[in-house]
Order: sequence, then structure tokens, then C-alpha cells
Amino acid sequence: MATRKKMKHLLKICLLIAFISVSQITRAQLRGINYQAVAIDDSPKEIPGMNKTGQPLAEKTIGVKFSILSGAQNGSVLYQETHSTKTDKFGLFSLVIGEGQLTSLSTYSALVNLPWSAGNQFLRVELDFKNAGEFKLMSNQQFMAVPYALYSLNTSTTSMPIPTITVTGNKLSINGSNTVTLPSTPNTTVVSSGAATTTSLGINSFSVHVPNPTLTLNTNTLSINGGNTVVIPAQVAQTITPQGIATVTNGVNSATIEVPNPTLTVTGGSLSINGGNTVTLPSSIAQTLVPQGAVTVTNGLNSFTINVPAQISHTITPQGIASVTNGVNSATIDVPNPTLTISGGSLSINGGNTVTLPSAIPQTITPQGIVTVTNGVNSATIAVPNPTLTVSGGSLSINGGNTITLPSAIPQTITPQGIASVTNGVNSATIAVPNPTLSVIGNNLSINGG
Repeated sequence: MATRKKMKHLLKICLLIAFISVSQITRAQLRGINYQAVAIDDSPKEIPGMNKTGQPLAEKTIGVKFSILSGAQNGSVLYQETHSTKTDKFGLFSLVIGEGQLTSLSTYSALVNLPWSAGNQFLRVELDFKNAGEFKLMSNQQFMAVPYALYSLNTSTTSMPIPTITVTGNKLSINGSNTVTLPSTPNTTVVSSGAATTTSLGINSFSVHVPNPTLTLNTNTLSINGGNTVVIPAQVAQTITPQGIATVTNGVNSATIEVPNPTLTVTGGSLSINGGNTVTLPSSIAQTLVPQGAVTVTNGLNSFTINVPAQISHTITPQGIASVTNGVNSATIDVPNPTLTISGGSLSINGGNTVTLPSAIPQTITPQGIVTVTNGVNSATIAVPNPTLTVSGGSLSINGGNTITLPSAIPQTITPQGIASVTNGVNSATIAVPNPTLSVIGNNLSINGG
């Protein structure tokens, strides 16, 4: 009883669509012999309401060993190789005999070198369902006419039609051979919510479209397609009135303050400063400077020529923001250009005073739905969380949305549109929508993909 129970759970291979053909034979190169088969699982599948057997062994990695024997089913090994491959959703796998990993039991290293003219070779096929090196005998049959076309490489070029597998509805056909009916699968329903739309492409095949997010600004109203609308606080105009020689260029929530460099001008007996007043210089008064020591003086009207012998050092001490570089009989006085600095709400000028700017106007954006907003002064951060799919048992949920029940063990395909990407699996699919990113350049607000 234990042996019979164990045998019921062994996987079998169905050779109903297995075939071999010589592929791409030329005088210069031999690719090998095509081999296709469908792997069938005869162990019962526990599905509520049904008990199915004979289902294709879908999307499973298996090992395959091919041996070409001489003269009989138990003849010597002429050629032997192994493959590791994965079945598709119908249990189908395709290999080329001659492109596998050669084993140490092989007498010949290439198919073209085998003694095909003898006409008595056998093909033994073994499968390893766990791909763990444990092979089980599946078939051992004599080659018929097709493989012996290899022998014709010595005299001519041989070609054969390429076998083609076609699926129409639930019918699986191979050209020149039979047709089988695939096990029926119950229909699956995909329900979309929010901005997503779902279109059925056939049985268990759907197209899910998530539109690109688009921001629209109408006056002071900001909207996102498929989402909510928020009102942006109106821009507050402010005016700074200059005094004295300062000039101001006012903008929205900003202002440019310019203070020109002070310039002295002498015209006749008047001394003026730009942007300021004018004073009259004293009338010319004859005066005399009396030199002392080695200094000599030539007196004139309000002017003097002082001759100081070379190499007399002197020092000028600066005050305020001026700096002095003293030299011999010369000095360089540097007065830096005025510089404005904004720190928080204060505006300062180097070497001068500090004024307090008008306070910024706070604004608040109220989020709706799954959007979150972090409000700041004249700015706001809008965060839209990444949509996340979660599978728990037979249920598929999306964060902030609904939950649907998935059918058991039903392969299906979801085709993405827009910016979404989909990774399909059996009863599961991973839908990725890139994170929406807001960017502000000048007065323009944009979102990626929109």
C-alpha cells in the first residue's frame, strides 16, 4: 500500500506531443535534434469543489537526460547529455539534443560522428522532476527514419519542416499530428477601483490601465486627475518703501534693495555727496606752513608742496569698516562695498544696522484621500504614498483601497498601460507604479510622467 501511494504522487511525462526533427542541417554546422514534450502531473489537486488530475506541470524546473544507445534498448551508450530546463504554463518544454552537457559515458563527442548508417540506434529519455540528479526512466524507443538524415551530411543537404504548436481556445494542436483538449479553467474577474480601469482581453487575461497623474492649476485651484482639488492661498503682495539713496524693486514675497556707493564731487567751491547734501567750502585763505627738520615747504594759495625726504615711515590708523595698508610715504585705504545679508527675518548691511523684514504669510494645504501634506512658510510638501499590493491567502489587497478574492491556481496575464509595470505569476501579479515626484522650477509645478 505504501508503494502504491507513493507511485500515485510520482510525476509522469506525457509524450503525446513529443517529437524529434533534424534542425538546421548544413554541411558546415549541425545544431542537433529538436525535442518537445509536455510534463503531466497525475497527483490530485485539492481545489474547493473539484478534484482534478492530469494537470500540466506548469512553470517548474526539471532535469532531462538523453542517451543514444547502440543496437538495443540495453545497448552501449554512444552519446549521452543532460539538460536543466523550465516548463511553461502549459507544462511544455523544448530542447535540442546535441546542445546539452556531455557526460563521461559518451563514446562520441558530437551527434554527426555517430554511426547513423547502421540504422539501429535507440533514444532513452530520463527525467529528474526535482532537478536534483535523481533521474527516472520515461521512454526507450528506436529511432525511425528522421534522425538518419544526419547520415546524408556526407552527400547532400537535408531539410525538414519545422513543427509548430498552436493553441486555439482550449485546443492544443501540432502540425501534421493530433489535437488535445486542455483542462478548462474557471473565469477570473478583476475589479478595478479609483482611477484604474480594467479591460478583459479573454479568459483569464486582462489589461489594467492606470492613467498618468496630471496636475492642473486653474487660478488658485490645484487639481490632480482622479484625485482631489486644493485651494492654494493667494499670493500676498508686499511693498518696501526706500528712503535716502536706497532704491527698492518690489516683487511677490520678495524685494531687491540697492544702496549705491557714496561718491564725493567738488564743483568750484562746493562739495557734494551723491544722494545727499552740498556744502560750500571756505574761501581761499592764504596760509603758510612752516617746515621743520628735513621737510621743505613751497606755499601757495590753499595749496602746499611738501617735500619729505625719502624713507620716512608713517602710520594711518583706520576706523569703522575701512582698512589701511601702510607703506613708506604712502598708504592704501580700502573701504569695502556695502553688502546686504538676510538671516531669518532680519536684513543687515555690513558695517551698518539691521532691520526686521515683514513676517512671512503662513499657508495651509488640506490633504484628502491617501495624500499627506506637510505645511511650511510659503511652501508645502505633498506626499502620495506608493500603491502597495498585498496577497494574504487567496485575497489581494491594495493599500487605501479594496480587497478581492483570487481564484485558486489559475494562471492569468495582466497587461500594463501608462507608467505602470506588471510582473505576472500564477494567481498573483506585481503592479509597480513609479513614485510621483513634484518639482518646482520658478512658478511652474510639475509631476513626473505628467
